[in-house]
Amino acid sequence: MEMKELEENKGVLSVSVVKKILVFKKSSVETVAATMPGCSSTSMPIDPSRAKKRRKLSSYTETHSEKETIDDMNAELGDEGQAQHIDGRWTIKCGSCQKVLSSKTDRKPATRVSYFIRTHYNSCEKKSREVKQTNIQPTIDSKFNMLEKKSAVEAGVGRNEEDEATIDTFDDYAIDCYSEMENVDVNMADITETRATTELGVDDAEDWVPVEDVEAFISSDDEDIYQSMDDPDGDVRNLKLQYEEIDPLCIRLHTLLSRGTAFTRSGILYKYLDDVSKSLIDPNHEWSADTLSMFETLKHLGGERTVNFIVGPKWFGLSTGKMDPDNVKINLGGPSKTTREKHSQGYTTDSGFIKPWLTSFLAMENNHMSIKPIVETKDVKVFPVYLCNDSTALKAGLQFDDQKNEVVGLEQSVRLPYVKENPNPDTDYLKKEMVSESNITMVSTCDGNIGLPVSVKYKSKSGKSGEEMECQFIEEVKMMQCCMDCIKKGLSTNQILPTNIIEKCVPSPLVEQCIMNDEECMKKNKECMNCKVAQCLSRCQECIQTGKQCVKNVVMVYSTDCESGNKKAFKTIIDKRDSGRLDKDLMFGVMPDPPHVGKSLKCSFANWPLILTDHERGFLAMIQNIRQNDSKLQKMLPLESVLNKDRMDVLSVLQLTSRDVVDYLRTLNHVVYSVVPDSFRIDYPRQSNKKGLYPHPTGIDVAGSDLLVLEYRPDDFVTRLLKIRLKVPAEVSVLCEKPVCTSLVCVEDLALMLQPSVGIHVHCFNGSVVLKPEKLRTKKDLTSKLQEYGLPTNGTVPHLRNRLSTYISRLQKKYTGMKSDISMVQLQPDAISPSCISKMDSKSIIASSDQSRKVFVVELQLDGVTVVGSSSVLFSYEQDWKSIMSMCVVDCRLVHFCKGIGVVVTHLETHTSTTIVRCDGQVCLYPYKEGIVLAIGNQIFTHSLEPESQCILLAGTGEDGNDNGPAEKSSFGQLSGICVEFGKNIYITDSQMGTIKLITTVTGSAEYLENLGKLFDAFGIHEKHKRKGKKPIGEAVAIMAEVNHYFENTVNNVKSLKGTTRATYGSDGTISPQTLESVGMMHKELRRLHLITSEVQAFAGSDVDLTYMNTLQVENLHATGHFKAEFPMMLEYSRNISNTVKESIKRAVPWAAFYYTNRESYYPVLNFTNRLSDLCVMPKQTPARWLMSEETALMRDWARLNGKSVRQQTVRQGTTKFRPGTLPLNLYKDCSPLPTTKIEVMASAREAAVRGSKKGSHVVSKTRKKPIEVQDPSHMEHDESDSESETEVSRNEQVYYDTDDEETDVKDGTVDKLVEWSSVPKELNFLTRTHTRSGRQVRVKSFA
Repeated sequence: MEMKELEENKGVLSVSVVKKILVFKKSSVETVAATMPGCSSTSMPIDPSRAKKRRKLSSYTETHSEKETIDDMNAELGDEGQAQHIDGRWTIKCGSCQKVLSSKTDRKPATRVSYFIRTHYNSCEKKSREVKQTNIQPTIDSKFNMLEKKSAVEAGVGRNEEDEATIDTFDDYAIDCYSEMENVDVNMADITETRATTELGVDDAEDWVPVEDVEAFISSDDEDIYQSMDDPDGDVRNLKLQYEEIDPLCIRLHTLLSRGTAFTRSGILYKYLDDVSKSLIDPNHEWSADTLSMFETLKHLGGERTVNFIVGPKWFGLSTGKMDPDNVKINLGGPSKTTREKHSQGYTTDSGFIKPWLTSFLAMENNHMSIKPIVETKDVKVFPVYLCNDSTALKAGLQFDDQKNEVVGLEQSVRLPYVKENPNPDTDYLKKEMVSESNITMVSTCDGNIGLPVSVKYKSKSGKSGEEMECQFIEEVKMMQCCMDCIKKGLSTNQILPTNIIEKCVPSPLVEQCIMNDEECMKKNKECMNCKVAQCLSRCQECIQTGKQCVKNVVMVYSTDCESGNKKAFKTIIDKRDSGRLDKDLMFGVMPDPPHVGKSLKCSFANWPLILTDHERGFLAMIQNIRQNDSKLQKMLPLESVLNKDRMDVLSVLQLTSRDVVDYLRTLNHVVYSVVPDSFRIDYPRQSNKKGLYPHPTGIDVAGSDLLVLEYRPDDFVTRLLKIRLKVPAEVSVLCEKPVCTSLVCVEDLALMLQPSVGIHVHCFNGSVVLKPEKLRTKKDLTSKLQEYGLPTNGTVPHLRNRLSTYISRLQKKYTGMKSDISMVQLQPDAISPSCISKMDSKSIIASSDQSRKVFVVELQLDGVTVVGSSSVLFSYEQDWKSIMSMCVVDCRLVHFCKGIGVVVTHLETHTSTTIVRCDGQVCLYPYKEGIVLAIGNQIFTHSLEPESQCILLAGTGEDGNDNGPAEKSSFGQLSGICVEFGKNIYITDSQMGTIKLITTVTGSAEYLENLGKLFDAFGIHEKHKRKGKKPIGEAVAIMAEVNHYFENTVNNVKSLKGTTRATYGSDGTISPQTLESVGMMHKELRRLHLITSEVQAFAGSDVDLTYMNTLQVENLHATGHFKAEFPMMLEYSRNISNTVKESIKRAVPWAAFYYTNRESYYPVLNFTNRLSDLCVMPKQTPARWLMSEETALMRDWARLNGKSVRQQTVRQGTTKFRPGTLPLNLYKDCSPLPTTKIEVMASAREAAVRGSKKGSHVVSKTRKKPIEVQDPSHMEHDESDSESETEVSRNEQVYYDTDDEETDVKDGTVDKLVEWSSVPKELNFLTRTHTRSGRQVRVKSFA
């Protein structure tokens, strides 16, 4: 840069100190330059060897030829300047500004002078009057004073002893001088006053040589460079200043780097910029490990496209010869794909312990500052750990691995020889060996500081039996307890450790005496707890022989999910351990995974109406129902937590069991829930519980664990018997069709349906009324039936069965001869004509007859063909009783509703009657606790039957509606049926709104959720970032004791209620026996762990955190893998899991970058003494030989033909997501007008009876042996009568709907005109028209 520009203060950003050295070689002079660090993109530090060489270059004296040259130059200069030769440099002192400037390197003195005058003196003389002179900054001034002093001393001017020391130490001082000048802010005013020598111009770029040449020069010991030191024309210039314009970004980066905080040489930003800059100069630059690791993470998180965009095209499309900095195209720059793949993570498709993972865990564990071993001596060092195991599904299929030249997808990989020998393999073999899931075992320290997967097992569908899982669990525990030295010595095959390490790393045998000198232990000759665990903590024999410290782990707990194979393996291990048949070096406990057990309990609560405290029904949909109508609960409970879509979601369980939700549920009284139709679940397969399918339910009663309902069809004049399976949602099936019935009573397995003035229809909902002797297998059963019917019981089983069959046949013929309908109760006498019936006990009913004005007791008995009812008069109507509409028996009292009077209580012994409620209309009664529950109009009341008591409103606002939720805010239409289950749960039918509803409390549900929350709390399972602190193991044991006691009592109460000792399941109203067993096992194993940690001296004060005794870490690992591939095959999964594990290590171990991807998932780096580069990584493996193209094609074709996978839907997709096109759930709220039509079932029954009498016979009922499959409402016409079209006409006739809207005339319930098919000619069948029972005109074409 010209001095003119410097004086005008134009564009000068920094000053760099440059050292120029002349290199004498082969009679040529070559100039090289080195810019000080921080002043240019290329930097070269000054070292002592350079200073030594410079002293050699400066040690010669001025010769005679140099003096002559100075005289010639001074003659040319005159007053314009003065030439000098100082310290091996040609300089000219300006006569105008008095500056000493270094001249151009030229042997001709005249040329030097002319160049000086042209480039400096003329401009300096012109501007000297205009430029204001200022003092230089003290720092620069002092530095150059030292430089001048050094030059003078070396020239021999006034040299003394101090000056000799100055010369010796000057080079070190010069280095400090240069480094300090990097941070000096240079002012233009200061530059004009500087007394440093300044170059009179800068040569062209070709005059300067790269820094690498200077490095080579300074580091060389070649003495040839000093051969020309005595040359009289040798121009050697040691020091000069070069003014150079520097980018502001470089200044800022240098400032940040000098601070050493945010921008450091060990950080990823510095390393990345350093690598990018070097790669732009040298395309063959070797990228640093940290930069490659950063791009590996970028690919893992964002994919290959993200990496490509960051790097840019670079030299894409160019030949190798054109890969130079002038042609590069980058965005941010980075390593190429080939380079990244060369240094990428390896993988393995074999099953077993993966050596790099296990050794990495041991290294991290041993070098972590805060992880404390339970035993640490000079001989042994033992850490306590947990093992957690969980599986994830893989897509079954075969793939060719081009990196290992094998077909992957079976438990044993297939190589080329097998493919050639088996072009058409056995399908049974492939089916047996096909991998369908990956089983991962993760190890974590007991304090939770480190967790890492160590083992992968690829399993087929047949590979999870109890025996196989037991062997796997024990093998993994033994491998995990091998010492670090033995594991490092193990020779892995395809990254998998051999199992023979277990045989080599054997703990040393113990002495017979108790290791703790426990007198009681030695006296009783029985091992104490210290003796039982001592061998697990002892030194292995290999380390004893080598004299090394034995660093090992001891497995405290093995935890996994509750699948049948795992549960069976756990039982076997516990049995062997308690009986002393388990190896003494194994002390681990087996623990069903707490999150899985908690999710199983939540699923039971979501799928089944459980029978809880005080026999209350409780289930998740009830909570959802409350939330939908309660704004306060909506704020506490997110919608996702009550949908039951994601069964694997732990967060929903935590939200559902929170203290606020449980306390709020306890404040609620009765709530109303719609059983039919289901109000919430819109995506289920049966489609049997949707709105509009059962518009007019009337009677209802409890039948064991189910409900039976009468559903009236006014268009058909029939009643359908519905069976409602109490599930969530309820499953509805049609059992049979009968003429119009008004009352329903369930006695044992029989459903009794009253058809007024006709009789009582019978349907056996758990079998058949007619006895089938062939189903009686044992002699005991046959003998029992023969005794019941009064028949002989002697003979063999075939003789007994034949005798019973003969009896049934004769009885059937008898009823046929009497023209009796065996589907109805055979009343004796048969003239009682019941008008209302009610259950009295398990063998009898009470019937009232408005015709005879009497009340009867009917004893029921099965005779093998039908039901026989023996009736006897109980009492007669009082004079003002017109008709009994409904009744029930409560403690020897008959409570009945008399039309026009109200509710009357009649004592069955004294036959005295008392009216307790005056009302009219439609009233339904049922026993409830100590009194009754009444459905009057559209409200529900309770009454204690005490003389002075009043009706208490239970539910209903008194207005017509269909609102659920809190009972006081609910509304109904026409209540036509009511029943009570277990004296607690009230079921009602609303024939106007077409609903069947449940009314109960939620206190039991709150208690169930509270205990479920306690289970999670005992193991420290919490919402993210809401940990409450570590739970002491003693407190956790006490909590689990409470939880186990609660669930055991709940199940036992249900068994006692139902009078059974068998195992009960969800359909019985309890959790499954497997889940109950898991809860008990958790309590037992946790109590054992507490005993070990409290009694064994080695574990005293050990940090045991139960939070990490679960598989949530493994599930998170699976979730990360599913993020990359939702349903991967085995090969893809093995590659992904390897990268996922390495990325997991990067999150915890310090390296050049901070692993920050999300605010919620970012945690501080743990305190490790080792860095990422110190840990073992899985190296890439290459095959023994590369296959030919023909062989590769053969392998690919074999995999495609014998194991091509199919597109599959994941399990989570089916259970956690709604179908495509589902709208927001709030849009499915029914806003259609409420029905206003009231149903008169009694009048319809009389009309049906008249209709049957006009036909001359009783209406024959239609009984269906199998439940009727209900058509999907989404494919039905809007007119509900269309759904009956299949039953209205014969199956061999095709129906065509007519476009004529002519109405049919119906009189007295009969069709005015019917068309007889036989009277119409076949050729005119297409003209045949008739009306269905619903009144729709159809054309019928006969195909008979």
